[in-house]
Amino acid sequence: EDLSDVAPFDPEAAKALLAEAGAENLSLTLTLYNGYGTTVSQILVSNLNDVGITLKVESVEFPAWLNDVYINQDYDLSFVLHTEARDFENWANPAYYFTYDNPEVQRLYAESVAATDETAAADLLKQAARIVSEDHAADWLYNGASVVAVSTNVADVPSVNVNERFNVSEVVKSEE
Repeated sequence: EDLSDVAPFDPEAAKALLAEAGAENLSLTLTLYNGYGTTVSQILVSNLNDVGITLKVESVEFPAWLNDVYINQDYDLSFVLHTEARDFENWANPAYYFTYDNPEVQRLYAESVAATDETAAADLLKQAARIVSEDHAADWLYNGASVVAVSTNVADVPSVNVNERFNVSEVVKSEE
């Protein structure tokens, strides 16, 4: 389901929500792995500045990110490339570093896992995903495009979901 309508890009609405919440001179820190480029963080700094939020970017080595953000959950904002396929279970786990805790989402997820009918399971996950979106627990910033170059003498390299880990034991030398 396309959930982009839940939180469309609307700087004026963002300003109104911040004013309603009494958030003045709000300053946040974005902690991210320094292996990422700077384009996304620069866009975030600019967009948040446009609505009155000061964003400081703290670029750290990955071990520091793991310790501070993932393990100790000590961060204002962060982003990371998640490589887990179908990782919705993380939204149903309040101990995960997202720290999102919604009993209804947890119930729907548990029911989806227990469901024996695929359509019923998908519907339960769809309901849970809408709740997470409406709670504004996180936001998708972008999906990076993956480019894979493969020699003509290599076969069986996956052509979809290549931004995820794939089993290289299935890749073989081609007879061509």
